[in-house]
Amino acid sequence: MLISGFDPRYIKMCYFATLGELGYRTRVSLANGTDASGSLAEDLHVSFEAFTSGGTRLGTVDSFEVIRPGGFTVIDVEDHVGPGRPIDSDGSDVLGIFHMTPARYLGRDAIDIELSAIFAQVAVSDEYVEYHSREWSVAAGLAYQSIPMNDPRFGGTRSTLMQSPKLLVDDETDTHLVLLNISTSPDY
Repeated sequence: MLISGFDPRYIKMCYFATLGELGYRTRVSLANGTDASGSLAEDLHVSFEAFTSGGTRLGTVDSFEVIRPGGFTVIDVEDHVGPGRPIDSDGSDVLGIFHMTPARYLGRDAIDIELSAIFAQVAVSDEYVEYHSREWSVAAGLAYQSIPMNDPRFGGTRSTLMQSPKLLVDDETDTHLVLLNISTSPDY
């Protein structure tokens, strides 16, 4: 299925919510899981985009790092969001998206691409989102693939994503759920 007018920044991405209001910092590990000799081998250019919890775009950070085939990087979200940073959220948590744009599409606003080519890029690696607190000596996270969702060009909605197979609820556990409602469609 050919997807026309697709923003190439959304081919491979990592979306997440920060949890600063709960006392956690956010760190993200991004990988280029391609083999240097494979058909998908290509540098991925990392950029960043942040939104409020209500969906208003706060800003973007243009390509600031390149991940070579087989490589990875670890990024502290607070390097990009906060007072004196490229994006100021006034202390509120954000929905963040790290884009990993294949080099051949860099600088292009829209491309025509087969849906299978998008999912081939997504499938080569997971991304890891880590929430950590020095104060509480805690670090925990989850690995997952950020697939394009809620985009009618893909023949329907893909709006179910379970990031944690277990949920702890008891008198001593402070349980929080993070619900993300994102889309790769500009008309969503």
